[in-house]
Amino acid sequence: MNLLLILLIVVCPLFSQTYWQNIRLTYSAEYNGEPSMALNGTQVGIAYEGYNFGNDEILLLVSNDNGATFSPPIRVSNNDSASWKPKITATSTGFDIVWEDNRTGKREVYYARYSSGTMGPTLKISSGNVYSAFPAITANGNDIYCVWEDFRDGNDEIYLRKYVSGVWSPEKRLTTDDSTSWGADIARDPVTGTLHVVWFDYRTGNDEIYIISSNDDGTTWSSPRNLSNDAANSWEPRIAAYNNRIDVTWYSWRSDFVSYEVWYAGFNGETWTVPEIVSDPYADSKCPSISSDALGTIIAWEDYCQGNDEIYAAYKRHDSTTWGNKRITNNDADSYGADCAANATNLLFTWFDYRDTIDQIYFTKGLITDMTSIEQERVSHQKPAITIGPNPSNNLISVKIAGQHAAGTIELYDCRGALHHRYSCTAQSLAESVLWDTSRLPSGMYVVKILLGKTVWTRHVALVR
Repeated sequence: MNLLLILLIVVCPLFSQTYWQNIRLTYSAEYNGEPSMALNGTQVGIAYEGYNFGNDEILLLVSNDNGATFSPPIRVSNNDSASWKPKITATSTGFDIVWEDNRTGKREVYYARYSSGTMGPTLKISSGNVYSAFPAITANGNDIYCVWEDFRDGNDEIYLRKYVSGVWSPEKRLTTDDSTSWGADIARDPVTGTLHVVWFDYRTGNDEIYIISSNDDGTTWSSPRNLSNDAANSWEPRIAAYNNRIDVTWYSWRSDFVSYEVWYAGFNGETWTVPEIVSDPYADSKCPSISSDALGTIIAWEDYCQGNDEIYAAYKRHDSTTWGNKRITNNDADSYGADCAANATNLLFTWFDYRDTIDQIYFTKGLITDMTSIEQERVSHQKPAITIGPNPSNNLISVKIAGQHAAGTIELYDCRGALHHRYSCTAQSLAESVLWDTSRLPSGMYVVKILLGKTVWTRHVALVR
């Protein structure tokens, strides 16, 4: 049965946006989250999940003027089950959306097309009948390519299905190892036509980021290449491609920083760059998104450097080696799930946050030229007056902070990132000290992580029996 275009009856005010102004796009009394954004010239599409009908459904916002105004929410899915994790891509006539849905009693992948102002019917495109989830999508005109993770083979594998010249292909398994393969993303180079797929899996004994490519529209694929290739676990890769360039981002746990950090690796047409950290270290940075065009690459993520999750972004021109960073949100509530895109001289961002006491979808845009330098407000690396001892230690670790300091926490982690002790500090001008009993911890290297106000730093300490 074809779905009619259904507009939610909400107040959706028009607004005159200034650059970098955080614009609230949803006004329902229930949860809205997980936005995904695509650009089609000056048309902007944002798909998201919202609990507006007594269950999670997929909705769509459309702007026809480069984000100056948006339509009321358009309902994409319509059933009594839950629909989650939408992804959107631009087509010749509008936007295509995929998501996961449990209307059959199993998590399956569904698809719908928004074309020339009309929302089309939903179609189930996975057939594993066990677990098919976390889809991603890319397009070439009105041809589309969708990947997801699937448990039909007894472990999670990555599958592909494409819609070319009006015909759906059979599902194609892309990964073939005994480990679990998760979190796939897909991009099509609009210049060369090459398809690229990234994911993370455990085949080497820890989670690593892998990429494969196809030069024949997905018929055959290259052997997997390990992009992260280190001892740390790496997760949730995202990919963009343009004119034989490939840009990949992910996040990874760094035991030496005792934090999650956002990473980047790029292919310039000849060689891959060495993976580099894009986020400032020592504050948890997770869940990045990425986009690229003829000029440069933009990455957005959620970052805990201010004591709550805020959205940050980094931009680098293809002819430069320097990233310019900018803080996108600035409020006391947490902000999550950022997506980003570049459009001529503008950068566009969407996310969801809790500043309105219920999660709502937000949007902003700004000039590329504003992304010129790393903001110094983020993380200070000045050495405070602290004493940690004894080091090496046997059964007790003492941490002392001298003089005036802001409120924060002192934490003790092992090298795997497991938290063993936490102490909360109040803002004061006197000395602060904590004494931890470590007699039950095994010998090894541990990390003391201190967050006071906006200042984060770490110190290593050894336990020796």
